[in-house]
Amino acid sequence: MSQDQEKALTVAIVVEEMAQARAMALSFRKLGIVPYYYETLREYWDDIFLKEESEYPDFNIVDVKMMSDGKLFLSAHPAVKNGELCLAFYYNEQSRPLIHSTYDIFNFGEIRKANNYDGQLKTILKRVNSFQSLTIKRSKAEKEVSFLRQQNAKMVGQIGDLRERRDFQDIMTHLVQNLDESLMVNDFNYAIMETISNWQGASAMALYELNQNGQRLMSANYQFDKLQELPSLWLGQVCSKGVESFAENMATQVAFDLMGDSVVVVKICGIHALPDMLAYIKVDADYFHGIDWDLLGRFASSSYRAFLMNRESTRSLELTGENIGLWDLVDSMDQDFNELKNSTEGVSDQVVINLDFGSIMSVLRDNNYLRFHWSDFHKDFLYQIKRNSTDAYRVCFWGTEHMSFVLSRADSESFNNILKDLNQRFAFWRYFEDSTFIMNVELAPKVTSTPFSPTAFLRYIEKSNYRRETTISRKAEKARSVTGPKRPDMTM
Repeated sequence: MSQDQEKALTVAIVVEEMAQARAMALSFRKLGIVPYYYETLREYWDDIFLKEESEYPDFNIVDVKMMSDGKLFLSAHPAVKNGELCLAFYYNEQSRPLIHSTYDIFNFGEIRKANNYDGQLKTILKRVNSFQSLTIKRSKAEKEVSFLRQQNAKMVGQIGDLRERRDFQDIMTHLVQNLDESLMVNDFNYAIMETISNWQGASAMALYELNQNGQRLMSANYQFDKLQELPSLWLGQVCSKGVESFAENMATQVAFDLMGDSVVVVKICGIHALPDMLAYIKVDADYFHGIDWDLLGRFASSSYRAFLMNRESTRSLELTGENIGLWDLVDSMDQDFNELKNSTEGVSDQVVINLDFGSIMSVLRDNNYLRFHWSDFHKDFLYQIKRNSTDAYRVCFWGTEHMSFVLSRADSESFNNILKDLNQRFAFWRYFEDSTFIMNVELAPKVTSTPFSPTAFLRYIEKSNYRRETTISRKAEKARSVTGPKRPDMTM
């Protein structure tokens, strides 16, 4: 727990009824809090509002009958107007009508007159503590962003026109820029590997990342000449908040044994303090000692967090107007077909591009106990399509094996190229719980096009279903030939 959270809560009570103020104070003392009591708003005003904002009480209880005192009005103070004061309002049956005067003031609720205030105060204090915790986190995040910006500005300011000789700061800036450029079209894992692969100072590279359940370190498997494939590592326990030190030591030992000397580690952190990924780079001795690898890791982590935030914000958006059901799609095709019969054009200006994920489904059918993270795969794959394509399209999902995209014929070629390129870059293996035995299996979906016609599209569906049923039937027949005739099903 941070020092800010361990600090004792300060409370101010401004209540007309002394007996009720004592009862509240008794409830606070049970929580280890000694409150300050003020008899008038003037006394409270003079003592509190002459202080700095950081010295305001953490929680303030004000009687609705004491919200003004002569020319003083609680609602008129800038700290109250700006919502900088954590307020709650006390009332009894006689003063209940005055509650309406608090509606325009930021507050954490009302406290009604009672013999015991334990329950009411605990409820409100939970809100106050939650609010203060979020405020502390926001302040820390702002300080971190400010620090990173200052570091970036400092580094950029130190870089001069040093192209004629090896300048390590220039190299680091160049790597960060290349990473950010690659992130505009790729996911982070591919982007960091592409950036390192294109850097002439690296002779080999590898990447370990936690799998979805945090129990295994998986080695990246992309088509880069410099990429060193490392064995996956079972950790023996769950690392739910990043790669813990024992797992990092294990991975580093394996990387050093297989990659040799002059290997540096770049730790890439996400939302946790511990890293999500460990990038290993084999470099020359000059680069090994000359580049600040920890600082490079911090810049890479900053880019990684920005990628995660952008991805999650895109995931949270509803796809209103982009999704279309299978029945609606066929009906739209039928309407378009009948309209074309009465026109001179003869050909629809729309086309359908289909993705068949049968290769992934085949792996899952053959391995009944192999877990696949469906939701993450679905969201990430569509996210990559959305961020790489500017074309307008509608998407239809039918079953777990197929996606069909409806778009204009003029955009079909560029969109088709985007899908084929994504097939080469997307890490399908990452979404399997155990990906060790599928690293060399072709998992990319098949990309095909069909006319925007109900007859052509339904024929494509029938052929797809027939191929799937034939494949399943053949595998079942092969299994029966090995195990003998299937026994009658005796289950109920």
